Parts: sequence; C-alpha cells; structure tokens
Amino acid sequence: MAPEEVDDLVVAVSEMVANAQRHGHGPVRLRLWNGADRLVATVTDSGTGPKDPFAGLLATGDGANGGLGLWITHQSCNHVAMYRDADGFTIRLIAGNPHH
Repeated sequence: MAPEEVDDLVVAVSEMVANAQRHGHGPVRLRLWNGADRLVATVTDSGTGPKDPFAGLLATGDGANGGLGLWITHQSCNHVAMYRDADGFTIRLIAGNPHH
C-alpha cells in the first residue's frame, strides 16, 4: 500500500473515534485488521449513529465548527460502510484493496 493510503486511513480513524466520543455513547471500540493489500478498521460505540443513512456523502457546513469528519472519511478511504446492530453503531473503513 502507498504511504498516502495509510496516512488517509489514520486521519479517517481519528475522525471516526472523535465522532464516536462526541456524538455516540461509550464505550468506544476500535478494531484493526491487516492483509497483504488492505487495512480495515472499525469504530463501534453503543449509540445509534447518524439518522441520515447518506450522512457524509456530501460536505455539510464550512468545517469551522466541525461537521466534515464523516465526509473526510468517505473521501479518504476506498470503502466506508455504516451499520447498526444490537451492540450499537459501527463504521468500517478500508484502505487499499476494498475487495475480498
């Protein structure tokens, strides 16, 4: 993987952990996996996540008061998936090859 892809994932993970701490409910859990051609990170909290299923696909606001983290994440990662289950809200971020 290109170093830029790793750097982009680090920024995206940081944004999602900050979102989980700010908007979600603890505890916040970060999990990382690596493969030969990809890195996968998930951030989970016990909240419900964004109400809008399309959140982050378009930039909102000017970033002066935040609000761009999810959009930055979509721009920085090769694949972003958000889902809810009994444990709360999880966002999965993939850098590198997004295909299994």
